[in-house]
Amino acid sequence: MVSKEFFERLNIKNIYFRSFGGITTILRPENFTTEKTTVVCGNELPEKGILTIDTENKTSLQKSRIEIFVSVIKDFSMNNSYTLFFEDPLPQDFEKELTIINDILRKSDSRREFRYDIGMNNWNTFGLARPDLNLLFANGAIKCIISNASIHGAMLTGNRSMIKIGDKASLICDFEKEKLKLPGIVISAESAVSGYFRYSLRFLEPLSLSWCNHIVEYGDYLENQLY
Repeated sequence: MVSKEFFERLNIKNIYFRSFGGITTILRPENFTTEKTTVVCGNELPEKGILTIDTENKTSLQKSRIEIFVSVIKDFSMNNSYTLFFEDPLPQDFEKELTIINDILRKSDSRREFRYDIGMNNWNTFGLARPDLNLLFANGAIKCIISNASIHGAMLTGNRSMIKIGDKASLICDFEKEKLKLPGIVISAESAVSGYFRYSLRFLEPLSLSWCNHIVEYGDYLENQLY
């Protein structure tokens, strides 16, 4: 499913399908490229129609509407799932930002299994504003550092706490240019050296685009150091 952050990056306020007969259907995109989008909706869609995207820039409050003629193919393996193929080009600025986002998703997907060391030696290279982060959970918060990280989660080292396996927790990452709150599930909690504990946090879907981009850029940086 397309994430809330995806909509925010593209300034999308509403997205819906309008038939030539004037019937409007709200859409929930599952993916979105420059050529097509796969959506889930509550109504049966005809073979042709107009994809309408209302946008609003939160900074300038400027509003606009994108209207694209589309051909519709129903996915009979899933209820109420359709692929909408664009018959018109997207606006240039919208297409450019969409291409950047999908490039992040493509690169992050190729790095799903990679885990990168960060710790006290590389936190600033990773782009963090400070090495110590906050891990929030139901009973409070602890200070921790990211020992290593991947697209899907992070291994944290911090003080002993009441955190248990299966608990929900959120990692607050202060990057130099932004602050991210990454919700996840604790999948391991064990004793480490000198009285500290290690906590493995698996991030909840949909993953943060900004987090994925930080991992991709950090991975690219490390690979370039090898050559």
